[in-house]
Amino acid sequence: MEYLTDQDYELAESRGISRQNAYLRFYQYGWSKRRTINTPVKVYANPWLEWKSIAESNGISERRFRKRVAAKWTPERAATEPLRIRSKGVN
Repeated sequence: MEYLTDQDYELAESRGISRQNAYLRFYQYGWSKRRTINTPVKVYANPWLEWKSIAESNGISERRFRKRVAAKWTPERAATEPLRIRSKGVN
C-alpha cells in the first residue's frame, strides 16, 4: 500500500495544498499520490465580499444579493438595483 510521506506533504504545501487537504484527497477521496500533490486548490470567487458595502448601503442583505446572483444577475446589478416595495392592498 502507498502512503504519503513527510516529503509528499512538504511538496504539496509548497504548491499551496494544505496538509489536511492532501490527506483528504489521498486517503478519503482515493486520489493518486501524483494527483494529490499536483492538482491546485480551486479558489471560488465571492462577489459578496467585493460588493458588500455597496449592497448594504442600498439596503440589500447578503441573502437577497446571493439570490439575485443565483438568478443570473450581475453582481453590480444585484448590489445596486433597489428593492421593490410592495404596496399594501386597499381595503
